[in-house]
Amino acid sequence: MLWIAGGESPYITEAHEGPMRALFPRTVQVTLKGAGHWVHSEQPEAFTATLRHFLGGRAATVRA
Repeated sequence: MLWIAGGESPYITEAHEGPMRALFPRTVQVTLKGAGHWVHSEQPEAFTATLRHFLGGRAATVRA
């Protein structure tokens, strides 16, 4: 599971990490600087690059 957080978001705090890891122990957390709660809108290039890296380049082969 990939957890992308905005570094400026007031909704994601260090207090959330423990409960998230308890529910999803293999969670990978990435915090993008310069983004708030709407990470995909505020940092679209970094968000997409992070997703592509996590998916190992398979994102281009996924079809809806």
